[in-house]
Amino acid sequence: ADPNIQDPFNLQSYNRYSYCWGNPMVCTDPSGYFSLKGFFRAAVAVAVAVYAPQYIASSAFAGSVAGATGLSAMTVGAITAGAISGAISTGNIQGAFTGGLTAGMFTGIHTAIPEWGIEKILAHGMAGGVSSVLQGGDFKSGFLAGGMTQAFAPAINNIDRGTLGPSFSRTIAAAAVGGASSALGGGKFANGAVTGAFSRLFNDDLGEKSSKSKASTVTATGQASVQAGVMVGPAGGSLSVGGVVGTDGEKCLMIQACMRIGFGFYAGAGTGLSVGVNSGGTSSSGGISAGIGADVAVGLTGASGQATVGVDSPSVAAARGGPGVGLGVSAGIDLCASSPLSCRKE
Repeated sequence: ADPNIQDPFNLQSYNRYSYCWGNPMVCTDPSGYFSLKGFFRAAVAVAVAVYAPQYIASSAFAGSVAGATGLSAMTVGAITAGAISGAISTGNIQGAFTGGLTAGMFTGIHTAIPEWGIEKILAHGMAGGVSSVLQGGDFKSGFLAGGMTQAFAPAINNIDRGTLGPSFSRTIAAAAVGGASSALGGGKFANGAVTGAFSRLFNDDLGEKSSKSKASTVTATGQASVQAGVMVGPAGGSLSVGGVVGTDGEKCLMIQACMRIGFGFYAGAGTGLSVGVNSGGTSSSGGISAGIGADVAVGLTGASGQATVGVDSPSVAAARGGPGVGLGVSAGIDLCASSPLSCRKE
């Protein structure tokens, strides 16, 4: 019997007698134990994806291929780096093909749709869906991974603002959003994380980022929202949409997605009120935050609570609570990403 839980987001991991997560045609698992080789491969693959595109783009090889194909040197660099990264992480030609194609799709979207908006979000979703299918997953989870990562791009932009081009911090945030979105859609967290990271590295981080920091201001905000969440065993997630009013005069419609690691079995929906403080930003400032949360519901009686603190600039301290409807109880550590959908200032 396998004593390890390799992937807490895959219910097959909790079955000690399930070989290869119930799919023995796609892999072998001689011992059932962990191997550091997989972690080493993943670390090297991420490093290649972050740093290799610029170096390859400035090489004579990229210049020659660009001249022969009509592609830009940066596109050649991204596709080549994606292929190398995919080959390292999987150890096979199919992984190299998938990595190169995925990098090429996200780079092409960056060229065709440079401005953030619904068209770019949908395009990222389509690319993510195709990439998921090529990785052995389903289209829906890949679409969510790619689309949600791009939906939160304005919030992720606020991370590590002093770094131009690729950033490890922004990549990790994008991978977290992509993985959580994929898991909520019934797919694998790992596949969604790869899609999210590629979505960031070979699209948004190919362009220049402003190194200017936000104005040194403190803005108090209040938000009324509707929210829904689910928790199965050690992992769950929630999504909320609501209106925000700040002391700076801005009124925004915000979206927030959270991934929870903890315990419980819960499914429910409800309304909530929250207050927060943005240090160094405005009411429209999205961002990544981490904290604690809990949900309790029995039929029409329920309650939820959450307190998070930003792990990027601007820092955000927020608390949320409100009644709900559902069944079950959950509690744990929440990793959240929020982004404005629209704003107006009076």
